[in-house]
Amino acid sequence: MESTINSNKKNYSKDSLILLQGSGEKAIFMVNQGSVEVKKCPDKTDGLKERDILKNSRKVGTIEVNGIFGFQNLLNNSVNGNSYTASTDCVISRYDIPVNNAAVFFKSNLSVSLNILIRIVEQVNKDLLNLKKFVDFGGVVEKVSDNMSLVYSHIAQAKN
Repeated sequence: MESTINSNKKNYSKDSLILLQGSGEKAIFMVNQGSVEVKKCPDKTDGLKERDILKNSRKVGTIEVNGIFGFQNLLNNSVNGNSYTASTDCVISRYDIPVNNAAVFFKSNLSVSLNILIRIVEQVNKDLLNLKKFVDFGGVVEKVSDNMSLVYSHIAQAKN
C-alpha cells in the first residue's frame, strides 16, 4: 500500500523565484506547464541577500515541461547549486523529501517515484550527450591545433 507524500502544485508568474541558489531545501520540482530558467551565481552565496544572488547570476540553462530540478543536491546532500526562476508563467509540482531521506521518499509512492526517476534518467542522458558533443569538439580543436602547428613549422622552414 502506498502512503501519501507531501506534494503540491503551485502557479508561478513570469520572473518569479522558485528556488534560490544556496538554500538547503530538500525537494524535487517538476515543470507541469511553462519553462524555468536556471541561473548560477559565480560568487559564494553565504551571507548574500536574495536580490544580490539573482543580480549576480547568469543564465546557464532552461528546463521545459516534464523537466525536473532540485534532485542534484539530494545526491550529494549539499545546498542548491543553482537558482530557478519562471521564464514564463508556469505550474510546478513540488515533492518534499522527508528528513533528507530520498529512499523513504521513493518508496512512499511508486508511481510518482518512477516518473521522477524516468525524468532523472532523461536528464542524465541529455547531459551525457552534451558532454559527448563537448569531447568531440575538443577533438576537433586538437586537430586544428595540430594542423596549425604543421603550418607554423612549414612557414618557419620556408623562412630558413
